[in-house]
Amino acid sequence: MAERLKPKPLTTHIDRTTTQYGGPITLDLTPVKGQLVGLPKGARKGLRTPQGDIADVLTELAVAMPANGAAAGIPAALYTALTTNNTNINTLTPLLQSAQLIVDALGATIALAEDLREQQLSQIADCVQSTAKRMKNESIKTPFKETLAYKNKAAAKAVKTRTLKKTKAPTATTTTPAATAPAAAAATTSATSAGK
Repeated sequence: MAERLKPKPLTTHIDRTTTQYGGPITLDLTPVKGQLVGLPKGARKGLRTPQGDIADVLTELAVAMPANGAAAGIPAALYTALTTNNTNINTLTPLLQSAQLIVDALGATIALAEDLREQQLSQIADCVQSTAKRMKNESIKTPFKETLAYKNKAAAKAVKTRTLKKTKAPTATTTTPAATAPAAAAATTSATSAGK
């Protein structure tokens, strides 16, 4: 017998409890302005990234280089360039972390504000439609043509999304060996009988 795949249950509750943002509100990049660069989209692909034990390597080099660097054939200028680059990374990393906190807070704040604006627009459209219906006067809607069309477009999109979710039937089915065994046995019997 074929087994049907069960649809994933819909999320019943999304926690949208807000908390007051307590992170940085300003970020001064003036000291690192000369280091900042831009890259084309996708240009980071293939760039090397640090492994988890980079701190151990840098600690080792700080001890090994003064005493053994020359004997190992490592140019002093190369190690100096490495330490300068590492200092730059250590300066830039906290700035990036602060920037990400600010970006996340701005994104969350805008997302909630946009959601509230959509709700408010729906309430305005509902008021217009309700008044026009109650007053039996369709001309009340005329000054709000764009607002009503906007709300109707959003409602139509939501209906379309829900309809698509409901009409998507599971495509993968599985059959059990028990279901296929009698058919296979019948086919074998039939072939044996035909050969006699």
